[in-house]
Amino acid sequence: MWVRISCSLGLLLGLVLTLCLAGCPARYEPYDLTVYLTFPPDQNPTEDLAILEMIVEYSDGTRYTFAQESAGAGSWIIEDVPAVPGSGGVAELRFRGLVPDAADEGNYLERANGTSGPLVLGYTGDIHVYFSRRQSVARIQGELSRRRLGATVVSLPDGGAMVIGGRTSSAVGADAASGMDRLERGEDGHYEFREVLPSFHRIGAVVVRVDEPDAEFADQLLILGGREGSTEDVDIVSSVVGFDPDGETTWSIGEMPIRLADAVATSTDDGVLLSGGTRESAALNNIYLLLDPWTGEVVEAGMAELARRHHGAVALDDGSVLVCGGARDAGTGSTGDCEIWDQGGEAAADMATSRESFALLRLPGDAQNRVVAFGGCRWVEEDLAEVLDTVEIYDPDGDSWSLLPARMNHPRCDFEAVQLPDDRILVCGGFDEDELPVEDCELFDPVMAGFVPLPDGTMTGGLSGYGTAVLDGGMVLLAGGDGAEPTHAYLFNP
Repeated sequence: MWVRISCSLGLLLGLVLTLCLAGCPARYEPYDLTVYLTFPPDQNPTEDLAILEMIVEYSDGTRYTFAQESAGAGSWIIEDVPAVPGSGGVAELRFRGLVPDAADEGNYLERANGTSGPLVLGYTGDIHVYFSRRQSVARIQGELSRRRLGATVVSLPDGGAMVIGGRTSSAVGADAASGMDRLERGEDGHYEFREVLPSFHRIGAVVVRVDEPDAEFADQLLILGGREGSTEDVDIVSSVVGFDPDGETTWSIGEMPIRLADAVATSTDDGVLLSGGTRESAALNNIYLLLDPWTGEVVEAGMAELARRHHGAVALDDGSVLVCGGARDAGTGSTGDCEIWDQGGEAAADMATSRESFALLRLPGDAQNRVVAFGGCRWVEEDLAEVLDTVEIYDPDGDSWSLLPARMNHPRCDFEAVQLPDDRILVCGGFDEDELPVEDCELFDPVMAGFVPLPDGTMTGGLSGYGTAVLDGGMVLLAGGDGAEPTHAYLFNP
């Protein structure tokens, strides 16, 4: 039995309460709505829930909350859902699954959640809502159309994402994986992939989503450089290509000053900085490029102190960019050298450890604006010397690096780290010292400066060399890469 709490901002247990906040409508036409909760494969997140809560939020800001005790799997008919005049009936549904707090009998904790896209209530008789456990990694029911090792992943404004290019294997000279895969929510609520533009080929391109609403290419994707045919360096291109998610078409925008693949993109106040990567004839790149996302124009923005790839780059508080680590010229091994970009290269303190294919990002919530580096691997000439589990911190004020006592639960190389809304950092996959894909994920807590294991954070068969995107709904997509099941993709629910 659903209990309706009119215009409520939270759950009030044991009461049938009507509370009108500012903006409450004077009248409405109630109707019944059937809701189906759609679960990820092998997961039933309604098990053991004490309360299932649904919040209806209309486009004018009006909210209604419904609650049901002793929730179980299945579908629910929610009676007397109000359709609000003047809002067009456009709303989003949010579900929360609650359990009692063992430490506080009067408090409830959110264990699972889900959300719908915008829908017109009053005209929709039923809806499927993707519902999953919080702090868990769940496999997407749909699979990628093909293996996409090193694919580029970017979110779309509609709540989905594009998985672009990649290569068909880890072998030298591997072909580009054709086309793109678009992540969408199916009619039954499950996430699915659909192949787009099968004739398009690209490896190691930079992809930028243009979020500025007044920009010429607003809500479009800009695809810069990469290799068109295979991992052979002769296929590197300088093109800037636009992709329209609505029409699913590409068109030529212009050219970069150089041919470039495998660059690292960093958003700055001046535009998007491209650092490092590979140029034609297998030469590593030491030219900084700057993309203006408003116009799609790319210009040279200074010379680097060191040519590199498989490195890290992160914007600092003063608008400059810290560029660190990576691989030097072929066969010469990894480096710990760092420099600062500010329309050019300027030397910075070296890292405590040489590392490449690692994660580098701002330390969330840190008053000193420090930077954290996780894991990676260290090559000596052409030999893999070590896969790292160490973490080090860069202090921009003192221009110094220091190792943390904390270590990751697993050594990892060629993985991703993503900052979450609560300032913790998600670390997943990679490959280990035996060059085998890692299955598990863990969280770095910047407050305790340590790692927390994720019991529900497993990618079956492991995954390395993948890409990530934070979807507009808040979940993190992990897709592409190498592992026992490389066409599987995963969602992390923060």
